[in-house]
Amino acid sequence: MTNKKGIYLVITGIVAIALGLYLYNRGDTLQDQPAAGAGTAAGTEVLQTPAATAQPSAVEARMPEPASVEIREEKPILGQFMRVNEIYDADGQLRNLRFVFREGILPQMLFPDNRQLIIKYDQLARNMVGFGAATTYFYYEIVTRDTNDDGVFSEQDAITVAVSRPTGWEYQVLERNVQEVLAYEDLPEEEALRLSLRMGGKEVTRVYPLGLKK
Repeated sequence: MTNKKGIYLVITGIVAIALGLYLYNRGDTLQDQPAAGAGTAAGTEVLQTPAATAQPSAVEARMPEPASVEIREEKPILGQFMRVNEIYDADGQLRNLRFVFREGILPQMLFPDNRQLIIKYDQLARNMVGFGAATTYFYYEIVTRDTNDDGVFSEQDAITVAVSRPTGWEYQVLERNVQEVLAYEDLPEEEALRLSLRMGGKEVTRVYPLGLKK
């Protein structure tokens, strides 16, 4: 009887600890969400945190795969023990990125194929206490569809704005069907990105919670 009671107490204790950890982590998750409107300029639209989005697939990127590509030399990622390769097609257009880790770990491709066109990318760096500046996000402007039906991908097509971690993981689309990105600004305290865009012939400014957990 004593053994059964002891087993019951042990199981009860484990369940209580698990429940406590769940509630603690749930509280952290809720607290980490940026407050709507905090620190934003008048007339700026604050959006909800978008769901994490998979990289464009061959279905979305409808142009054919380039016949050949060139992987160029590695570039450093600020404040990280990683580097990045740019991958170009024969016409000198940037098609993909490859994130290189330490020896023995396979590199991570940003996209599963080379069908899309990367118009622009940038490292968004923040000052880390005790470590100096370090890249926390990669910012992208990408074309995945021939929206003007001229048979090629170019800056005249609709732009997709996205971010990822400096590993290339957690790729997240912020906005599609953008005519032009006028400006972008990292907002570290809000864990958000402010974008000034031209969409549908109008200029809009929006704040996008990044929603990527550290």
